[in-house]
Amino acid sequence: MFAGELRHMIKIEKPTYGRGTSGGKTVTWTKVAEVWAAIEPIRGREYIEAQKVASEITTRIRIRHRSDLKPNMRVEHLSTGELYEIVSVIPIRTMGSELHLMCKAVV
Repeated sequence: MFAGELRHMIKIEKPTYGRGTSGGKTVTWTKVAEVWAAIEPIRGREYIEAQKVASEITTRIRIRHRSDLKPNMRVEHLSTGELYEIVSVIPIRTMGSELHLMCKAVV
């Protein structure tokens, strides 16, 4: 992976679960890291759900290797504010120098 490919600054966040004042479950997102990344949309589709048109965009986000990422985390593109839900974390290369985060855009 070349440094020039990593043009987008992203923030990786993990969920922290708690209880609200009414006893309901709450989710707070806590920053894990801010890193440079390559963001590559792979596939998009539209479908009908509950009599509404919905869309889903599959995106690959490439970053340098980290060992603290899990599929329940999310990514925020810092310049656009777009959110991505991490579906899977795939280590690439024999030396483990790169990670591919397979994500779904959160609409």
